[in-house]
Amino acid sequence: MRYLPVISLSKMQPLHLVWFKRDLRVTDHRPLLEASSDRNVLCFYVFEPEILESREYAAHHHRFILESLEELQVSLRKLQSGLTLLQGEMVQVLSDLHQHHGVASLRSHAETGNGIT
Repeated sequence: MRYLPVISLSKMQPLHLVWFKRDLRVTDHRPLLEASSDRNVLCFYVFEPEILESREYAAHHHRFILESLEELQVSLRKLQSGLTLLQGEMVQVLSDLHQHHGVASLRSHAETGNGIT
């Protein structure tokens, strides 16, 4: 899996963000469907230090996520899109994206779990 540069996106229009968290698929993915009519869409996944360092996170989780992200990248390419992988604290990642590109919308599935993200 390679890390795609965010800077290749148009700086003329704000980004419409689709944040992939646990639901790493395109089929029946409502946030992706809602963003499909927007221009300058950025589909992204964030490796958050708080999650990576969690006691509940193990090497087999990481391998599974990487495999799922590879499959998601293939699926998004078939839709003429792509997946950007980022690393950092989520609030800082969103702040950086907004500062460098502007953000028009952020879409994501609501999730349940341990409350880390």
